[in-house]
Formats: sequence, C-alpha cells, structure tokens
Amino acid sequence: MSRAALCLSFVLAAALAGCSKPEKAVEIKTPEGTVTTTEDGGKVEVAGKDGSISRTTSADGKTTFEGTDASGKAVKAEGGKNVDMSGLGVPQYPGATLKDEGSQAKVETSGGATHGMALVTADPPQKVVDWYKGQLTDATSMNMPEGAMVMGKSKDGQQMTVTASLEDGKTTIGIVTQKGQ
Repeated sequence: MSRAALCLSFVLAAALAGCSKPEKAVEIKTPEGTVTTTEDGGKVEVAGKDGSISRTTSADGKTTFEGTDASGKAVKAEGGKNVDMSGLGVPQYPGATLKDEGSQAKVETSGGATHGMALVTADPPQKVVDWYKGQLTDATSMNMPEGAMVMGKSKDGQQMTVTASLEDGKTTIGIVTQKGQ
C-alpha cells in the first residue's frame, strides 16, 4: 500500500469511526491492505505491505498512534490529556498551567523520543526564559519581538528548546525535548 493510500485510508476510517459507533467491528479490505474499526469507534487500524498504524482514543481524552514501517521499526505517538511527560527532562515552569487539553505530546521511535508541551503563565517571557536557562547546560538564549527563546541540554542530556511568547496578555511557553536521533 502506498504511503498516500495508507494515510488516506487511515484518515477515512478515522472519520468514519468518529461519525458513528458501529454495532460490530467493521473491516474494509482493499488490494493494498485492510482498515478495521472497533465496536466503540475508539480504535482504527490500517495494515498494508508498507507497514501498519492504529489510532486509539481513550475515554480520558488521550489519543495514541502506534505503528510500524515496512522494515518493522516501531513508532508511538501520544497526545491530548494525561500523556506521561516524565521524559520531558525539565520541571514545569512554577505556577504555569497547560495551555489546553491537547497541550502535551510525545513521539517514541527506536532511535529516540521527542516530548512537547504548551503552558501558560502570567509571568513575562524573559522571566520564563531566564528560569529555563538556569535549568539547562550549554544554554543559549535570544530575544524576539514578542518573546524569547532558549536552547540547551537538560540534566539528563536531552536537547531542549523553550520558547516564551506573548499571546492575549499571557505568556505561552512551548517546550520541545529530543533524546536520541
């Protein structure tokens, strides 16, 4: 199954699963692969010769994608609520809250992991960046017209980028960490 066909089948199946809750599992077979949705509409699976991917949405609002490519290399991505962010590598900015319910994500592959989250605080961007600069080694920061950014390494060796920018009178903090490739 070509990547485009695999993606299109997955998106179509995900949309169909979200529109109704079938009484039984539904399976669609094509010459390139198979699309399956579960009884409750919470899981969609697409499998073909170039790999497979599944999407599961839990009752608590977390969406998980798990898949493999044609060579069997695995990838897992989570987003939404209640994502385990223990691998983020730095503490959350004091007093900051999640920007919204979908403000956490992580992607894990055989080569490493990437974590990201968005927070909101009333503190100014420069104060946020200065605080994170103290949490990192080899830190380099820069000012931007509506905010600031710092890059460096966490104490456990992850590459990190933290941005702080003004939005609607509050500071939005974006944190992205990368460990491995």
